[in-house]
Parts: sequence; C-alpha cells; structure tokens
Amino acid sequence: MKSDYQAVVKGIQEGHKRFGTGVFALWYPVVLRQQIKHMLRDLEATGIRNILQIELAARHDSDQRGMTASGMIVINPSWKLAAQMNELLPWLHKKLVPAGTGHFVVNQIVPE
Repeated sequence: MKSDYQAVVKGIQEGHKRFGTGVFALWYPVVLRQQIKHMLRDLEATGIRNILQIELAARHDSDQRGMTASGMIVINPSWKLAAQMNELLPWLHKKLVPAGTGHFVVNQIVPE
C-alpha cells in the first residue's frame, strides 16, 4: 500500500527513539521510484544518523505496473556492510541480469 512507505518511516523513528544503537533493516520494493524518493527524504528528515541504502534492479525504472527493483535500508549497519555490498552487488547483478539492464546502488544516505 502506498501509505506503508510513510508508516514505516514513523515506525522506524519510534523504534530508534527507544533503541538508538539497534540495527534496523527495512526491505522495500521499487514499484514507483517516486515513492522511494519520498521515503528516503522522510528518513533523512528524522535526524537519524548512519542510514545506508542498498538496492538491486533487474530492469530500468518504469511508469508501467510491476516491481523493477528491491532494496534495503539499514540503520546502524555493521562497519563492513557497505564495502561488502560494493564488492558483491556488481557480481550479483551480472549473474542475475546478464542483459545488463537495471542497476545497483550502495549509498550512505546519512553519515554516522
């Protein structure tokens, strides 16, 4: 549901208030890129630090119906996670998407 993207930000913010040193992992589907952009903007606005985005797409984003990618938002990730994903995702993308469409992303949305 479209409202889930906003609700999950509120849930993460509440959880982080109670357990600021905890690791929070959120999987998300990319159906409409605009929803993901709004969710990331809303996460940034919470003031929570150390937010990492990891995403793998089999297809380019589209206005048509259907999931093109999926991703993870990790709050307080282990210090090696970004480096490990930067090593793994190019290999995984090549194996899963031999046509070369889509993309992968490892992005530190908010630093520590």
